[in-house]
Amino acid sequence: MGVSCLKNQQKCRKAKPALLTVIGSIVGAGDTGFNRNSLNSLIPCLVDFLSRVDWAARKAAVEALGRLAALEKVHLIAFKSSCLASLENKRFDKVKLVRESMNQTLEL
Repeated sequence: MGVSCLKNQQKCRKAKPALLTVIGSIVGAGDTGFNRNSLNSLIPCLVDFLSRVDWAARKAAVEALGRLAALEKVHLIAFKSSCLASLENKRFDKVKLVRESMNQTLEL
């Protein structure tokens, strides 16, 4: 693997948490207009990030899920059991900031 390829991978790793934070901010702005199809794509992606090695990505994903849960409750009923199961499995995260975010989201 070349040096430039490694640099690109490092940039992508740094960009993921930032992108998830932007998604969370968009959701937090309210009136997201998310429809069922967009949630079908977004929710599994966010849940997948809960298992990533990068703690910042896990934290950003759980915060975005929490914002969605607070604002889009009606549309999220179909995802509730899978999201809760994933959050429960990760609520003892080794990173305190992630753990706290997980527990706050579980309280919603």
